[in-house]
Amino acid sequence: MDAFKAVRGWGYKEVSVLSGGFEAWNKMGGTVAKGDLRFAISYVPKPRPGEVAIEDFKDYVEKGDPSVLILDVRDSDEAMHGILKGAMNIPVSQIGARAKELPKDKLIITHCMTGIRAESAYDQLKELGFKNVKFLNAVIQIDKDGKYEITKK
Repeated sequence: MDAFKAVRGWGYKEVSVLSGGFEAWNKMGGTVAKGDLRFAISYVPKPRPGEVAIEDFKDYVEKGDPSVLILDVRDSDEAMHGILKGAMNIPVSQIGARAKELPKDKLIITHCMTGIRAESAYDQLKELGFKNVKFLNAVIQIDKDGKYEITKK
């Protein structure tokens, strides 16, 4: 039952528990594969709604596309230690109060240190009527010169 819950938790909905287990499967004439057993389940998690691919995020940052706003939603004291070139900082706790500062005609991509606050800001912006919004769901480290490193979670 733990394996069932784990696989379902990864987003796979077409999973079920077979009553009677392996014996019942054999009695029904189910196919059984033979060969070396795998000891780990390998899967690729589905991207969350609104999640921008890391490579796409890097392209937006590097190109400085004027039709894209990179919105740093970290607290101001965090952003003081380094911010991406051309990015705007509005802490996630201030999104609602400062939404009028944001353009409705640009793609807005939110980021923070881990993706958690970025997703929260994404949700808030969607609720406020912003249509073209995405968020970075990754760990990002930014130095005082704006140089950055992104790693998957």
